[in-house]
Amino acid sequence: MSPSRARLCLATGAVALVALGVALWALVAQPMMAAKIIRQAAAAESTIPFRATARTQSIYGQGFLESEAQISRGTHGRGRITYRGGAMDGVQMGSDGTRAWRYDPRTQALFTGPPDILAQSPLGQSHLDLMLRNHLFRLEGRETVAGRPVYRILMTPRDQQGRSIRYWVDRDTRVVLRREELDTRGRKIAETRFERIDYHSPTTSELQPPQCKPSTKTQDDTEQLGRKMKPEELAEQVGFPVLTPTYLPKGYELDGSYLFHCPNCHDTAAETRYTNGMDSFSVFQGSSSLTQHGVGSVHGLAKVGNRQVLVWAHRDSHYALLGDLPLDTLRRIAASLPGGDKATSRGE
Repeated sequence: MSPSRARLCLATGAVALVALGVALWALVAQPMMAAKIIRQAAAAESTIPFRATARTQSIYGQGFLESEAQISRGTHGRGRITYRGGAMDGVQMGSDGTRAWRYDPRTQALFTGPPDILAQSPLGQSHLDLMLRNHLFRLEGRETVAGRPVYRILMTPRDQQGRSIRYWVDRDTRVVLRREELDTRGRKIAETRFERIDYHSPTTSELQPPQCKPSTKTQDDTEQLGRKMKPEELAEQVGFPVLTPTYLPKGYELDGSYLFHCPNCHDTAAETRYTNGMDSFSVFQGSSSLTQHGVGSVHGLAKVGNRQVLVWAHRDSHYALLGDLPLDTLRRIAASLPGGDKATSRGE
């Protein structure tokens, strides 16, 4: 082989090796790096304190509900969010790490409960391993949010059912500075974007709930309400067998069973909740008042424009099935419960 031909072969081989390296990075190293960043971001939620101002959007009808949020976050699950402007104006919510609370100035009611009722981590930290197992991650690039350099990462469900989430993660602190939810068609349904952030610990007063006036009603849970139980334990609380679906979508596991208080019908029902680490669905089972008067309350648990609700009755029990999943998947879940083949969705 002539020297020139040998050099050509070496150059061709080098190009092929580079192309192979790029392909391996895209297929293996890059998704692993993206998943590692998300895991670090989940850890940062309980370790990195800050004060921030953010803009929020949630789809409603043909448009979006918008609001400004003042966010103060301490360590160990402590934090407070105060909404300014829009439909959420004046609403506050937070947690001291052991109890969560929500204050609505329109009703002057302070509601408290276990953290997993009100304080949902944007990364599903309580189910992090399950979330990582059921989703794919892609590092899309590097950008700037709130004056900070960030990684942009897309998380999609492996089975293509449920939401996709795009995260913008601070490259230095691993705090999520922007989060965008997409439906199964790739359309944005919700977004939170930080405009300013200050990495200093908030004061104690910035993390506390508002001081209620004497006339303000306080709705505090009983020891049982909101506590995670096994279905058989919950059955002892509600006085009837708590039924569970025989069909679960791939990747979903039982999260727990809970007492659910219906504020419209002043009744208590059984809620059995399932999750894949990010998306979830719940089966509510109770008296007739659950569906006659309380379905609106169940709807109120849903993020507007995102979740579907099915309702039906069977013998002495009434059911509501609410979830992030496509309607045909929810119907299959309902059909695995007594009488669920007759379930109807909202508006039917």
